[in-house]
Formats: sequence, structure tokens, C-alpha cells
Amino acid sequence: MLFKQFKFRNKLLASFLAVFVPLILIGSTIAYLQTKKILETSIENKLSQTTTSLTNLIQTSANISIQNRLRAIAEKNLDIAEYYYSKHRSGLITREQAIHTIEEIFLNQSIGISGYIYCLNSKGIIIIHPDDKVKGTNVSNFDFVKQQLKTKEGYLEYNWKNPGESQVKAKALYMVYFKPLDWIIGVSSYRSEFKHLVDLKDFRTEILSFKSGKSGYAFVMDITGKALIHPSLQGTNLFKHSDKAKQILGQIIKQKNGKLRYTWQNSNEPSPREKIVLFKYLPEFNWIIASTSYEDEVYSPLQTFKTFVMAVLAIMLFFCVILTFFISRSVTKPLDKLIQKLEAGSQGDFSGRMEYESPDELGKVSSHFNAFMDRLENYHEQLNDEIQKTHNTQAALVENELKLRGLFNQSFQYTGILSPSGILEEVNQSALDFAGCTESDVLYKPFWETLWWRHDPNSQKGIQDAIQRAIKGELVRMETTNTNGSGDIKDVDVTVKPVFNTAKQVEFIIVEGRDITNLKQAEFEKRHLAVQLEKSQKMEAMGTLAGGIAHDFNNILSSIFGYSQLAEMTLDTPEKTKRHIDQIVKGAQRAADLVQQILTFSRQTEFKKHPLKIHLVIKETLQLLRSSIPTTIDIQVNILSKSMIMADPTQMHQVIMNLCTNAYHSMLETGGNLMVQLEEIDIAQRDDQPVSLPKPCPYLKMTVKDTGQGMDRNTLEKAFDPYFTTKEVGRGTGFGLALVRAIIEEHEGVIHVESQPGIGSTFSLYLPVVERKPATQQRVNRMGDPRGGKETIMVVDDDEDIRALTTDLLERFGYTVHSFKNGEEALVHFKLNPDQFDLIITDMTMPRMTGYTLAKEVLQIRKGMPIILCTGYSETISKTNALEMGIRRYLEKPLQNKDLLFNIREVLDAE
Repeated sequence: MLFKQFKFRNKLLASFLAVFVPLILIGSTIAYLQTKKILETSIENKLSQTTTSLTNLIQTSANISIQNRLRAIAEKNLDIAEYYYSKHRSGLITREQAIHTIEEIFLNQSIGISGYIYCLNSKGIIIIHPDDKVKGTNVSNFDFVKQQLKTKEGYLEYNWKNPGESQVKAKALYMVYFKPLDWIIGVSSYRSEFKHLVDLKDFRTEILSFKSGKSGYAFVMDITGKALIHPSLQGTNLFKHSDKAKQILGQIIKQKNGKLRYTWQNSNEPSPREKIVLFKYLPEFNWIIASTSYEDEVYSPLQTFKTFVMAVLAIMLFFCVILTFFISRSVTKPLDKLIQKLEAGSQGDFSGRMEYESPDELGKVSSHFNAFMDRLENYHEQLNDEIQKTHNTQAALVENELKLRGLFNQSFQYTGILSPSGILEEVNQSALDFAGCTESDVLYKPFWETLWWRHDPNSQKGIQDAIQRAIKGELVRMETTNTNGSGDIKDVDVTVKPVFNTAKQVEFIIVEGRDITNLKQAEFEKRHLAVQLEKSQKMEAMGTLAGGIAHDFNNILSSIFGYSQLAEMTLDTPEKTKRHIDQIVKGAQRAADLVQQILTFSRQTEFKKHPLKIHLVIKETLQLLRSSIPTTIDIQVNILSKSMIMADPTQMHQVIMNLCTNAYHSMLETGGNLMVQLEEIDIAQRDDQPVSLPKPCPYLKMTVKDTGQGMDRNTLEKAFDPYFTTKEVGRGTGFGLALVRAIIEEHEGVIHVESQPGIGSTFSLYLPVVERKPATQQRVNRMGDPRGGKETIMVVDDDEDIRALTTDLLERFGYTVHSFKNGEEALVHFKLNPDQFDLIITDMTMPRMTGYTLAKEVLQIRKGMPIILCTGYSETISKTNALEMGIRRYLEKPLQNKDLLFNIREVLDAE
């Protein structure tokens, strides 16, 4: 009964001491005395080499299996990391959410029994680890970590001792590198936990092919006695083969490493024979690899020892049987039950429990097994719940992703998602259809190097600069051009928008484009129609002014003719002749001013706003209108402010002309008063204005008021509509007030009208006031008489009188003059001797070749040639265009002699 109280190891030890030790000592002593011959060494070495080679074979296979297993787990988790990080890059989740999800999945996996997944960065700092105390620590001082940091990917073995443990254990890990997060993902576990990975089929043939003598062989069994690989008993439990086998196997299992001699009788042999077996123990698999051979096949000289050895073996077998029976009764029965419960648990049944209550080790194992099964059953239920939740969440995420992907691809705008460095990572179908390409043609390339920008290096540079600004956090909007799949150049409106994470860093960049080619074409057509509208209005106004202009010109011409005749009559009296000539000059100047007013109003130029004193435009316009308006209409002008506005003078001239023309048309039959008033108001100080003004600033209010027919309510509502007019056929186009309102709104102003039938109409215009500092201009000193010179001048003009006048004038002041009637003749003569001339004076409008073309050809031949361009009127070239080309002076006709002489001298002196 005392023996039952012993622990299992004590029972085993007691049995060993009582039976096997004396027998082994006796047998070893006899064997030592009788087997010192050379054959003993030979057979043992051969069996030892065989056992060692087979052991190495199994260990090598195990290493490969373990490595492949860990590698598969590592690569699977790398795919998981890349999947959730790609969702973050697509904008579905934040970076922190992606990292948290990856960490949760990593930590919820078990590798073998105690293995786990951990991550560290390139500096050796732990990012993910099952032990929260380890996270964030720097482990770069460990040798195996140094190896990890050096290689980042691959298989690694090392020895490890946990804190508080005295035994060093072999560990294995496989690592992969996840570059976007700078993670080295390691899958680590103890090597002893992977014995199930080794497939015996991999080396069964090599083991069974071993032969020693005629009948020697090798075999593999586990510590339970099961023959894993055996020439004839494979798959059976050798303990159940025979009592003799139990005895021998018990000794081998107990000893684990070494050699053993025993007698064995085969069923087809009349008597037993001596055998020797060499064996090695693989602790990580609990396998014993053995090589055995019959001694009589090698030791023929040792037959004399056979009887003695057999007797010893018989005694050992007797005691082994007794001990084996006793031990099997006390140990194997509860172990069999435990194995049955474990097998049921491996099939998913966690309800099994052990009822073994012995105080020895098996009793403690049973108690721990029951506690483990309780926890495992609870964990299994929780895991099933979490798996169901995960499935539901994944289904929702997939559905949501499909919706977002559908919206992304079906958007009419061309949309792409870039990395923070400008690499195109996502693009919608609209953009691909526009370029006529596939994702493989454009993805994972710098955005500015993709197909949309292949047509123009400037567009490519512009979008690259915009992305660089977006990388710095700036929202960029720009207009540029793209090329579609057919090679057509399209105008696009592009927005480059950075998207920030919670750390205020640019996470990715969204690029959106919209085809505005049709819109820009519509705007161009709109501008063209506006120009045509303006021309129509000007033609209408010019028709209105025609009578007054003719009246003024007739008066001016009458004055010129009269004083010319008086000058001829008084040639003998120089003082009177000079006075008459002065009057002729004044008349000519009046005619020139009138022509300038007409040209200013009719010129078709691009509008340019600048600070303008509008009261001067009012006076100039009314002066032009005065002669066209009947004397029955009284004009009153009340200028209360001389402030400036930001406006185009030609457009303001047109606005005043339209309003005043409409006003006097309404009073043609009855006569009346036309009043124009200009005053400054400040909306911050006055709130009595009938209109709402857009800016809190001072405004100039211009009022045009008449006492004419007026308008009823219906007419007033349509007054600003295009094509609407109250005038009879032939007297109006219906564009006047519509154009006035368009011009005022373009100048950020407001127009308001009040009218009553039979009383008249009042138009009020509100325009923002601007301040302009007086510019400091350096005026040319033109006091006194002009100077002459000795230079050679080319004069080109198709008008013979002007050509003769200019030649006489210049020769009178000492210049050498060559005159030509058109640009072609002048150019031919200039090419013969380009250095002959010091200055060219040319008219703009001439047959066969214009003055502008002549100047362009001359400047190509002789760069820097001084040229003065004179023009009476030109719609094709402005003063700015002429000066930019290299022409020195741009003079408008008519020219006074002194002005021409002063300009000639200034240009020549500048050379």
C-alpha cells in the first residue's frame, strides 16, 4: 500500500532500481568481459552511424516543415496587413483604424501551443506583442533581433530562456517585411510544438532501405510503443506484440539514448538469437529512432555467450512482465481515458472531464485537464460569437465598399487618388474612358507622367507644381488641357485637394477634373455676340449722331474756307494773314477733336479697366450729343463729385450715350429737359437708397433724368430685355438698355430705373469709388522751337499731299528725305542699303503693304531701326502692340508740325 502513495516518477524509479539496475549491471559486466573484440566496435559504429543519419534526416525534414509552416502563417498575415492598409489608402478607414484592426487579428492567432505573432520596426522597437509590457521597448540588443533587423525577411532559429525559467529552449521564427508601416512581422514558436508538421512518408523509404547483415533493420516508434516506421509491424503497438517486446521497448523508452542487447526469437526460427539495437531520442517529437541487427550474423565467434545471454534475458523478461503489468494498471488506464477525452476535444466536444482523483501526478494532470477544458469550452463559445460578429461586419464592409466603388466609378468627373508623394493609386472609370486606357496603363506612376498630360510639357509641369503645393497642404484649382483617347486636346478644370489624417498630415490627395471645352466655347461665342451687340449699338448711336456731326463739320469747314479766302486777300498784310491762318489751325484742331471723339466711341478694342474720372467722359459725350439734340430739349449738367471709378472709358462713353439718346428720343415731339447729375454717396451714412448695394464703400451715383413720355409698369418690367424696344421700326435695335445693364454689372455696379407715363424716366447708376495716387510722370520739355538735323529719313505714305508736306517740312529743318508711296517700294529700297537711313516715318494704312508689315520686315533686317508709325485710325494694331514689337513712336493723325519735329528729334537723340 505504501507503493501506491508514491508519485509516478518514484514508482518508476523504484521499479528501475529493483529490477533493471541489477540486471543491467550484471549484463554489462559480462558483456564487457566477453565482447572486447573488434567486431563489437564494428557493429556498434555501423548501427550508430545509421541511427545518427536517420536522426539527421528526420530533423532536417522537421526543419523544412517548421519553416514552411511559419512562412505560410507570416505571408498570410502580411496579406492581412496589406488588405487593411489598402482600405485606409482608399479612404474607407483611417490609418489608426487599419493599424488597430491588423493588431487585433495578429494577437488573436495562436501558433502551436505558446507561439505568437509580433511586429517590430527597423529601429528594433516592438510595435505589436501579446505582452503589453513589452510593447514600445527597444530590443535591438538581442542577437537574434540584430539578425532580424539585418535581413528583415526569412527563417531564423535561436535559443531562448524565459524570465523565471532555468531551461533554454529552441525557438524558430519566420519574418516578412511590410514596407508601408516599416514593420518586420515575426511568427515565432518553440520548435517542440511543431511535431505534427513532420510527415513520416517523407523518409519511410530511406529508413526501410537500411539493412545490417542479412536481417538487420531500422525502425521508428513513439514513447507509447507505437511503431511509426517498421518493416513488418508498422502502425501497431509494439508493447502488445509480446511480453518480450514489452520488456525490450520498456528498456529503450526508459534509456532513450544509447544501445541495448537482447535475445529475440522469430516465429520461423527454432531458437532465439542475440540482437543489438542503437537508438536516439528526438525530444521535440517524442520519437525514438533505432537500428538493430542480430549479433550472430556479425559475431560468429561469440556463439559461446549465447546461452548465458539468453538466460539473463529470460530473467529480465520475467521481471519486466511483472513490472509492466503493475505499471500499466496504475498508469496506462487513466492515460487511455485522458487520450480519449483529448481526441473528443479535438473533434469539437469540450464537455469531457476526467474523474481520476489519485494524489499522484496523474491526479494533478486530471485536475488541470478539467480546468483547461472548462476554459476552452467558454473560450470556444466566445470565439463562435466573435466569428459571427466578424462575418457580419465583413459583409457590411463589403457592401459599403461596393457602394463607394460604384459612386466613385459612376461620377461624371474624372477622379483619381494619389499617394502623399503624387503616385496615382486609384482612378475612376470616367477618367479611364476619357483617356481611352486601362488601369494598368496609368496606376502606380507619378500622376504628371500619365497619359492625360502626354501632349504638352507645360501642362505636365503645371500639374506637377499643383501636386507639390497640395503635398504642402494647399488646395489648388487650375484650368489646363488634357488629351483624350482620340488625341483631341480638351480644356479641363482641375482641383487638387489634400486629405489630412488626425495628425494633420497629408494622408492622400484627391484630383478631380471636369471637361469645360464646351463651356469655354460657349463663353467665346458669348463674347463674340457681345462684340456684335456693341457694334450694333454703336451703329445705332452713330446714326443718331450723324446729323449733329455733319452740322459741326459744316460749321468747321465754313470757318476754314472763310479764313483761307481772307488769308489770300491779306497776303500783303502779314499780321492779318497770320491771324487768319491761326483761325484755320483752330478750325482744323476742332475737326481733329471731333474725329477723335467719334473714333473713341466706335473703336473695336478689348476693354481695359483703369481709374477713370467719369465726369470728363460725361462732358465729352454731351458735347458730342449737343449738336444732334434739338434745341427744344434743354441739357442740364450738375457735377457734384469728381471722384474716380475703376472702368473702361469706351464702355462708360457708350453707357452715357445710350441713356442720353433714349432720353432725348422720348422728348422729340414735346421737348423738355435732360438732366445729368453726378454725386458721391456713402451707404455707411445713408440708408435712403432705393437699391441694395453689394459693397460697404462709397459709390458714385450718376442720374440721367428726362421729362419725356415715361413708361408704364409692363414696359418698365421689359425695359432691360434684349430685342425689346418702344421705338418705331428702323429707329432702334432693342439692345440698348440690355447692353447698359451688362456693362454696369461687369463694373460691379447697380442700375435702377423709375418712370411714370407722361412725367418721364430717371435712370440711376451706382459705381464703386476708387482712390488712385497721383502718378509721377516725367514730362518731356517741349518749350520753344523744335530743332533740325542732318540725318537721312525715309517717309512712306500713300497720300501724295501728306508725303509732299512732310518732305518739305523735314528738308526745311535740314534733314535728307527719301519718300515712297507704298511699303513695298520702301522695303525694296531699304534692302539695297539698310544703313543708309537714320529714321523711318510710315503711315499705317497703305495699299499693297501696311506700315506695320513694313516695320516688321525692316526690324528683321536691321534690329533696332528707329521707326515712327502714324495712323489715322486702325482696328488691327494698338499703341501697345506697336511698342512691344520695337516701333519707337505711335502717333495718331492729324499731326501738328511741331509735334512731329519734336518726336523725330527725341527718337534720333535717344540713339
